[in-house]
Parts: sequence; C-alpha cells; structure tokens
Amino acid sequence: ELQPEDYIFPHISTNGIADPTRPLTIDTVQRWLTEFSYAAGLKVRYTTHCFRRGGAQYRFMFAPIGKRWSLMVIRWWGGWSEGESVS
Repeated sequence: ELQPEDYIFPHISTNGIADPTRPLTIDTVQRWLTEFSYAAGLKVRYTTHCFRRGGAQYRFMFAPIGKRWSLMVIRWWGGWSEGESVS
C-alpha cells in the first residue's frame, strides 16, 4: 500500500523491484525513452524535455495578437521555479 510520502514513479532496481521511497531518475527515464523509441523504429531522438507542458512557444510567439501569453504566464504554465531562465 502506498504511503503519502511515496513516489508515484518509483525507483526500479536492476532486479525489477520497485522502491516507492526512492524516485525514478531522469537518467532511467531517458534510457527507457531511447530504448522504446528505437525499438518502435522512430528515427528521431526524443528526450525527457518532450514531457514538459506543450503550447508555450505558440502562446508566447505565434498566437494571434490579444491571445498571446505574457512571459509570467508562460513561466507559470511551464512550472518554472523562481529564478529559472531560458539562458
């Protein structure tokens, strides 16, 4: 039974046992994503960045005037932390 402090995406050990008290690492997710996309015959390399919230570039740069989002809204939508920047 999951506890409130357990991770939804837990660490998976080399023997396949999940440890809900430890998080799944970005490196593991990237490795799986690379393996699965290669096995599916995809020619493009995907990264974990693909899982960020979509639509930000369109809303900031290409949406019709009056429907564009401010950088403050883009930061909120993207889940940026304080002080995070694009540079």
